[in-house]
Amino acid sequence: MIRKHPGKCFLGAAVALLFTFTEPSLPAQSVDKGDGFTLHGVGAEVSRSRGAAVVEAAGGEPRLAVWLQDHTGGYGLLMIDPDTGETTFHEMPFESSSGWIAPFTFLYSREGFLYTHFEYKFVEFDPRRGEYTHIEQTEDHLAMWTTEDDDGVIWMGTYPNAHIISFNPRTREYRDYGAINEENWPQYPRRVATDDAGWVYTHIGMTHNHMFALNPETGEVRPMVDEDDRAGGDVVMWRGEDGKVYGRMPTPEAPWLQMYEGRAVEIEGSPEVAAVVEISDRQEGVFGALPDGREITRLNVPGGWMRVADPEGRERRVSFDYPSHGAWIYSLEIGPDERIYGSTGHPLHLFAYDPSDDTFWDTPVRGGHINAMTVLGDRLYGAIYTQGLLISYDPDRDTEYNVNPGTLAASGATIDRPHVILAHSDGRHIIQAGTPGYGLTGGGIMVYDTESGDKVMYQHTDLIEYHSTMALAELPDGNLIGGTTTSPGTGGERIARECTLYILEWPSMEIEYQENILPSVREIRELLTGPDGLVYGLDVEGTFFVFDWEAREVIHRESLADAYGNITGGQAPRVWSLGPDDHLYVLFRNAIVRIETGTFRHEKLAVPPVEARIGVALHEGRLYFAQGSELWSYRLP
Repeated sequence: MIRKHPGKCFLGAAVALLFTFTEPSLPAQSVDKGDGFTLHGVGAEVSRSRGAAVVEAAGGEPRLAVWLQDHTGGYGLLMIDPDTGETTFHEMPFESSSGWIAPFTFLYSREGFLYTHFEYKFVEFDPRRGEYTHIEQTEDHLAMWTTEDDDGVIWMGTYPNAHIISFNPRTREYRDYGAINEENWPQYPRRVATDDAGWVYTHIGMTHNHMFALNPETGEVRPMVDEDDRAGGDVVMWRGEDGKVYGRMPTPEAPWLQMYEGRAVEIEGSPEVAAVVEISDRQEGVFGALPDGREITRLNVPGGWMRVADPEGRERRVSFDYPSHGAWIYSLEIGPDERIYGSTGHPLHLFAYDPSDDTFWDTPVRGGHINAMTVLGDRLYGAIYTQGLLISYDPDRDTEYNVNPGTLAASGATIDRPHVILAHSDGRHIIQAGTPGYGLTGGGIMVYDTESGDKVMYQHTDLIEYHSTMALAELPDGNLIGGTTTSPGTGGERIARECTLYILEWPSMEIEYQENILPSVREIRELLTGPDGLVYGLDVEGTFFVFDWEAREVIHRESLADAYGNITGGQAPRVWSLGPDDHLYVLFRNAIVRIETGTFRHEKLAVPPVEARIGVALHEGRLYFAQGSELWSYRLP
């Protein structure tokens, strides 16, 4: 069940919640797993909602149905009594293959069924019977939007290949109309709508938006916009109460289109037609209207509570429990107070493990997940997906939600998904880099001055066009060395093909050197300046290389993948660290390896009892890493 945090103080739903932790935290109950390995426990035993709606349950009773996600992915449906907080959990009848795979859309139909689609499975759930009543194997991965037509047929648009699928609840017929569009990037059908003539429309993002109409009777597909009018960004489309569908490209000058019977007509101004209201949304949606006029005004699944307001606006807090395997750990770092800090994602909690007394502490933070952390002075800094939020945490202050940790700056679409954060040796600057926003190609760098509060943004066009920086290190002379990835923002188009190693003069940030040192490789994952002044690196394929930055040449290169398997690491890799003996300790999925600096000799030290995923933090002879929601460590020889 969810962990109950000590010292919580709830101030009400109308203002931001304040969380003050007056006690150290909870026992970790570390377990010796043998061969030097210790399991310390779950970083944050919490889950998140992937969509919620008030439904009619057995006997006509109202319940809030919540799709749940933890580090195992979408793992079930929680039914909550809005009066008592009592819950019933319905485990998903299949497993997700990854922690991010969960419902991205849901619908509560007019006939009282819940629908979603993920992990190549179309799902129907009957809340009155408390049963999953239909599971259909599908060709495409997961749905991005769901709608119900006038005849009660359920329609979905799927990612990443833009299939249109349907399910008729009366006949139980499932149909896949196939991919209605082809691109060389993942497609996001963020809207699906039907007109009252039976045509189905979808608006697909993110790189170059498109709109299509499908005739279900014939299978004919028609584009609704010309190729020259396509644009990047989020999608806009909805069904009007007049039975027609309205949509537009996401640019200020784009006209609104009225779509009907497979044809699109431009209209002047904005549509003066109300949108049809459906109990359907993306995963963040909550439909909280109760039959008696009350409303669920706030849902906090990680904290295990919700607020219910009566028709006069008076609110009361209802607590509930739920089962959770814990949230996925995304990053680890040794803090300025010698605790091992980590970030979970979806939901985002900052946690700390204290080796001195074997305790865990954690607190919620606004955002998706902290991809990378670093220390400057007495502060811990983190880079958050999305919007590249830079936060600062002071271990010596009480923890207040959205205050400590506090947000310092945002890089927006330039660095939507941070991959690296670096504290410069000048003692005042934090440098952050990563990939751009959805549908975009080429990420930038943000330099933040912790003394003045100023930030400077550098676009990919200022650096290396269509590349993003994945790895970053400081050279002995204070300049920066970076390694790029050619991966675009989520759903974007890869344009460059080979990664680049480059050197930036500090503080002008002008490029002094750049070269594709690894032909045909798309990504440099790690860079670290060794005690001998050489730069050590790893690419995405497990190639270990050593770069002499003064001579501007690679002096050593070899593949470690054959010997040790795939490298680990999340969205900010951080798979190695310098030990007290000035050698590198590297975390592979199935091996812990030591590399001698200077000689470049390497050896396997141990095989973890679990597949290591996230690392690496080295503290007092222990290498800390994470698997799923669990924090582990290995005692170095």
